[in-house]
Amino acid sequence: ANTNYFTRYTTYAQARTGTLNAAKDLYGETSTEYQQVDNAWKAVGVGSGGGTNPGNFITSESEPNSAASNADGPVGASTPVSAAISTWSDRDVFYFNLNSTGWINISVDAATGADLDWYLYHESNLSSYVKRGYTGTDPEAHNVNLTQTGKYYLLVNGYNYATDNYTLTILAGQHADQGWQDRSLLNAENENEIPQEFELHEAY
Repeated sequence: ANTNYFTRYTTYAQARTGTLNAAKDLYGETSTEYQQVDNAWKAVGVGSGGGTNPGNFITSESEPNSAASNADGPVGASTPVSAAISTWSDRDVFYFNLNSTGWINISVDAATGADLDWYLYHESNLSSYVKRGYTGTDPEAHNVNLTQTGKYYLLVNGYNYATDNYTLTILAGQHADQGWQDRSLLNAENENEIPQEFELHEAY
């Protein structure tokens, strides 16, 4: 791509086209390599024709979105979503689709530092969460190793009736984990638990 398609003035949209053309030249348009190049550009918000939101990802919430049945989405990788927990009873539910397993990072960044928590559920079991962010820190950001493909739902609410505007961001490829031990929802209000494990993975 750099040799045959790029110039010193190449834009992101042109870089996408150039790398796709290079993959097509080397491996063919129906190859896995071609598809992965296309997926990589989509993951950073550059799609067909250089569009900035190829998956029609949301950038702000719409109410009501308090359950899986009316969840907002899809949320895209590296596409921030502006939202708010506006009352003590407000709950926001979002969804995203996962085509391959691996690590992601989920961040809920409260505008004024309120204690907002999140819970992640897989479509196969909406009564038991896969991971939760509930440490009382802001942003509430944690790495999650997702071992199932499919649809995921993310519930955001305020701890102890907290309210605030916030930004939800999901980043792909985060390969470190603080080793939180997930517990049952019965203990969801206990935010003083100390992590029992800490694990440092190889740099990615």
